[in-house]
Amino acid sequence: MRVFRGNSLIEYVLPLVILSGVFIAVVQILPDRFITYMQDTMKGDRSGDRIKVQAYGKVPDSILDKYRFPATTTVQMTLSNGEVITLDNFPVNLSELVETNGGNGTTTLLASQLQTLAQQLMDEGVIDRRQAGFLLDLANQGHRFAAMERAIEDAANTPGFDWYEDKIIFEGQEYYSTGLAYQLTFSSYSTSYITDPGMLDSMRRTIESAEPDSDYPPPVELYRLAEKYHQAKDSGAMKEPVVEQVITRLVDQIARLGHASNEARHLFVTGEVSDIQEGWYSAVSDNNSVDICASGGGQDSGIQCL
Repeated sequence: MRVFRGNSLIEYVLPLVILSGVFIAVVQILPDRFITYMQDTMKGDRSGDRIKVQAYGKVPDSILDKYRFPATTTVQMTLSNGEVITLDNFPVNLSELVETNGGNGTTTLLASQLQTLAQQLMDEGVIDRRQAGFLLDLANQGHRFAAMERAIEDAANTPGFDWYEDKIIFEGQEYYSTGLAYQLTFSSYSTSYITDPGMLDSMRRTIESAEPDSDYPPPVELYRLAEKYHQAKDSGAMKEPVVEQVITRLVDQIARLGHASNEARHLFVTGEVSDIQEGWYSAVSDNNSVDICASGGGQDSGIQCL
């Protein structure tokens, strides 16, 4: 058995800086340049600035021309006091981002959006330093997801890596690939795993009853993501409905990418895809249903897409 060393979380996060007394990990924002062609078959309804998409394979450009929209956009949120919060590089096309930047790169972007939002909300006096701390803790859990996803991708890109025999070292501990991937997902993921306190309790019970040191561990990291989401919400950091809507979307996408990491790993191991990147794209494309600024240009619930 061979052991491959994966990088720890700290190696993917730039040096810490002080954010109004709160220490945060600042990551490099991904470039604005993204491929702007959808590779999915469009299916379902489209109304206002919303579009539902589901992948069934590549379709002719003549059809895609009707539905093209960028991988990211600029979002403006109008708060109840009239203040406007602006987020650049807001993700609107998850599978496009994954195809271009990989799973861990896309997760990094999502977590960085949470950091930017926390900074702006605190600067505008909408939340205090304590509430910002909860949002930053939530963002850092997103960065942890990205680091674990990167370790899986690095293993896939290592010549001769044996998914059944070899192990990955992450933060000084050895794991089979399932040992990392299973921590990020729980059964068939849905948004309720993040938003429903009952699902949080269900995951907690699963973790408490799990066998120690199992090669198929419980969803510890997904549980922590959901737990930190509820801690931030209970603190009042999401008291603005428009802020709660955006944060919920970002955290949901982070969790979906965690679920997709295991799906991509499985597709790659079984030989159903030719490379891990293709596996990522395949795993998220049928979840690429976005209801915030999907086609841009509209206003809904205080959100303007530029």
